[in-house]
Amino acid sequence: MKLKVLIIEDEDAVADLLKKKISARLKKLKHTHSFQRCNKITGSATFLEQFRPHIVTLDLKDDATDDMSAGKPAWEFIRDRHFCPVVFFSANPLPEGFPDGTDPFAQYLNKNEKSPADVAATIEQFIPHVCGLDEIRAEVESRYAKSLHKVSGLIWKSETKPQARNEALLRVTRRRLAATLEHPLGDEKHIKAWEQFIYPPVDEHLCTGDVVLQRGEDKTKAGSFRVILTPPCDLVPGQNAVPMVLLGKCLTVADTEVFRRSGLQTSTTPTSKLAEKLAKDEVAGIKLIPKLTDLWPTMVLDFKSLELVARTSIALSPESASSDSKFERIASMDSPFREALSWRFMQTAGRPGTPDADRATLETEIRAAK
Repeated sequence: MKLKVLIIEDEDAVADLLKKKISARLKKLKHTHSFQRCNKITGSATFLEQFRPHIVTLDLKDDATDDMSAGKPAWEFIRDRHFCPVVFFSANPLPEGFPDGTDPFAQYLNKNEKSPADVAATIEQFIPHVCGLDEIRAEVESRYAKSLHKVSGLIWKSETKPQARNEALLRVTRRRLAATLEHPLGDEKHIKAWEQFIYPPVDEHLCTGDVVLQRGEDKTKAGSFRVILTPPCDLVPGQNAVPMVLLGKCLTVADTEVFRRSGLQTSTTPTSKLAEKLAKDEVAGIKLIPKLTDLWPTMVLDFKSLELVARTSIALSPESASSDSKFERIASMDSPFREALSWRFMQTAGRPGTPDADRATLETEIRAAK
């Protein structure tokens, strides 16, 4: 692929040196490339939209106006509309509203401490991931085009007014695109155990499988966490959502009760096959919750240790938590793992309650059936 690099820099000498050092590094790596330069930081978002680069170097301050946040519109365009790696190369510290240093695709280098050669070296570290991001973008765009092609004929037949067509086109294409993204284009390797979780959560309401943390408790301890077990139909807004939410408590994997239920010894030898049984949900009444970086430890969800709490006591995120919040949502569980969780809980909790049927009449009907 041909790497497209956009240099957003209002100083000619710095821009020329950046181009020279980055070009030399990419030639050494045998990567074909092209450059564009934007010499007005305040208008850089337009360049981004037109050029659609793979990598950006971005100055922050507009020397003509002394605006310390002149590069903010460009950063917001990258973050919200055309995600790509960016190197902030500025003599000024990052102001509020810019990355805090935790984003691996947004690096900050101070001009007073680092050189254009350091920028080129940082860009080299980005390159393997740039190729991956480009592959993701190409796949999504391909599936979007195919989804649009598949649904347009049906919509034109079912809707006659332009406004209704546009609205239906948006809804149906979005749902079809989401469905197609559930399936890989080719053979997919085994996913990591933690990939069953979505972090940060995307749903704007609570859902089955959400992992919540008891506020003020130690996040390195399994006992600080709960998992929502209330069915999705009772949690969807506008559908008479229930006021109370059922939570399953989490235990440490080393808990002796967990091993007792598994019918296995606490031996660490491979012959125990404990991890395999837990991962396959073969141990009744519990489910393995794999470690998710530093967000929570490896733990076990106990279907028999339950807690009922007010729906309003669970904050959708740590940022939205208030003094009334007893829990805060950390991550959600992806489909089909969410459905598997519900099924496992039903197997433990028993069948859904239903009114008693008139079995005598039913038996008469069965006998009379021909």
